[in-house]
Order: sequence, then C-alpha cells, then structure tokens
Amino acid sequence: MNGNIPKDGWDIVVAVHDDLEPCVEGFDDIIAGNFEKYYPDLYGALHLNEGIQNFKLSTLSIIGKKLYDKIGYLNHPSYKNLYSDNEFTSVLQRAGLLMYLPIKVIEHKWDEINDGLRRNTESDYATDKQNYINRKSEMEKQAASLKLPINKIGLVLTCFNRPEFLEQTLKSLEQSIIPSNLNIMIIDDSSTDEKTLHLIDNFKLKSIKMYNAKNKGVYECLKQGWDYYFNAGYDVLMNLDSDVIIRPNWLEKVLELENKFPDYVISGFNCNTSHPCTSKFDNFYTKKSIGGLNLCFNRTLYPAIRQTLYSLSWDWEMSEIMEIASKIFIVTRPSVIQHNPEANGVRNYGINNPDGKGEFDVAFDFCNWKK
Repeated sequence: MNGNIPKDGWDIVVAVHDDLEPCVEGFDDIIAGNFEKYYPDLYGALHLNEGIQNFKLSTLSIIGKKLYDKIGYLNHPSYKNLYSDNEFTSVLQRAGLLMYLPIKVIEHKWDEINDGLRRNTESDYATDKQNYINRKSEMEKQAASLKLPINKIGLVLTCFNRPEFLEQTLKSLEQSIIPSNLNIMIIDDSSTDEKTLHLIDNFKLKSIKMYNAKNKGVYECLKQGWDYYFNAGYDVLMNLDSDVIIRPNWLEKVLELENKFPDYVISGFNCNTSHPCTSKFDNFYTKKSIGGLNLCFNRTLYPAIRQTLYSLSWDWEMSEIMEIASKIFIVTRPSVIQHNPEANGVRNYGINNPDGKGEFDVAFDFCNWKK
C-alpha cells in the first residue's frame, strides 16, 4: 500500500481495504469537511467508527498530507498484514493527532468475508503481534517526535449553590500557579443562593462566567463548557468540581502527565475506595475507572467522552467506554486535588492513608487535609 501512494497531488489519503464499503453518499465530502474543521493544515488523522472496532482501534486509516510526509508511510513495512493498524492507532493517539469521531461513513464487512485472503491475514496475527510488542520503544520515540506543544488549555468549573464549598475551591484556585495558556470558565447552573453568585462575580482570576437561566445538571454544564473549548480549537480540556481543595502546583502535576500520556484521561484526584488503583509508579497510579471530580484530556478524546454526558452516572459510562477501548486512567501520585470531606458530611477527618482504606469519596494520599 505504501508504494502506491503518490508523492504529490493529494491532501488526504483514505486507506479503504477490500472489506470496507462506503455506506453514506458523499462520504468523501464528509471526510474532507472534518479535516478542514479539525486539521486544516493537514497535520493530523481521523479515526471514524467503521462498525466493528469503533473507538478501540482505527482500521480505516485517514491521514493528512503534512502528517504523512512527516511519518513517511501509512502501514509500517515490518508488518506482514493488517496488525499495522494497531501501530497506526497507538502512535497517533500517543502523539495526540488521531481525532476520534463517532460517525460511520465507511463500514467494515470483515465478518461477512471468509476467503483465503482473510485466512492468510489471520495466520500472520501472532508474528505481527510480537513485532508490535518489539517495536514499543520505537513507537514511543516516533510519537514524541510527532507531538505538537500544548497551546491552549480550557478549564470548566461547574457549580450550583453550596457557597461554603465553592468559596474554598475558588480561593485555592486563586492561589494556584496558573499557566498563561489556561482559560478558566465558571458555569453556574442557575443557583438560587446570592452568596454563590457573589463569589463568582468577585472571582479574582481572569475567566469566562456563564449563568444558566435554568438548571441543566452537571453533565449538561460540562458539555456546555467543553463544547465551547473543543469548537474553539483548545488542545486540552479539563474540569473541576466546586467542592474541592487543590494544591498550588496541581496544574503543573496534572499537565505533566497529560503531556506524557495524551492518549489517556488524567486526574489529580485518587479516590481508592470507589476506584481502586491497578498499578503504582513513582509519580502516578493507573486505574480502570475514575470519578468525574477532575479530568484532563487531549481534545481528540472528547467526541468519545461527549457521548457519555447524558446522566448523573456519566463518569461511570465514560469509564466503560475507555475500558472497551483498552484505555486506563492516569492519576497523580500523590493526589493534588481533594474532595472536600465536609461536602460528604465528614468533619475533622484526618487523611494520610495511601492504601485508601475508608468509606468516603476522598483522596487518602492528599496528606492530612484539615479544615
């Protein structure tokens, strides 16, 4: 396939194998329109839902000319068959350059085909999988060489009444080390408490302040804020609940992990009771699920996350989608964000237990949080 791609005379290449069929009229215009929207400079790739792998794996390679020229190939020549899709997906996700869109314009017919070509492809699976494993370090280097710097970060803070907790959250945010490329948006979900509105009005840091006329729910507020940042081309999207306490360096620690792992969702809050850790490293934990109190993620993940923003259990729905796609969550070690224990009805609760033994939605490694 690599040898059949001409050097010049094109902007986007779409690798449609013989088991893929267009299922929407004007599919090429749809692809071109999305490239113009998300990668007008052609330095990026699209990951569309083809009906089988969905968010888990990009089997329909769609790449812009500028990125292709940087890589030099579509399918790495060391693979015998289609396991190269795994490397294509892994490298470009780790580089933050593979935009997932849950739209189907070309459909996979793999399950309907059982011919000699398919059997030959499957016979090379074990060899190609081992090659993929052996190439891990090379893929890491390539992703690092392709990655672009983070230019714009959008933080959404949602709130509804409870001024006693919001006041502490805003105060600790004002005392944080704020990078110049961070934009803060506070969305009030139709609070009825005048003190809440006063606190927002008098927040000292530069920010966008939005006041909803009707109560929508936290998931709709997140969608409202993240849609704004996503459509404005922000590189990284974040959120904070309104009942948290944060370390002054929390952004530095969270963004350090985001820069290293743009293909995963990052958090600065480790609640090890509801969401146990699966592994432990020097400066982060890994998890299979996470709460929605604080998230940080590359914009390419947002269309998948957005699908879950329809109920109060959206964070569990998000965890399920990520698990299906074999994606873990990365959490700072130790926690740099604390869920205010008094918001859980817990007073004077000493917290210094890295094993996370307890019954409350708090970070046990935040180190002796006190009122």
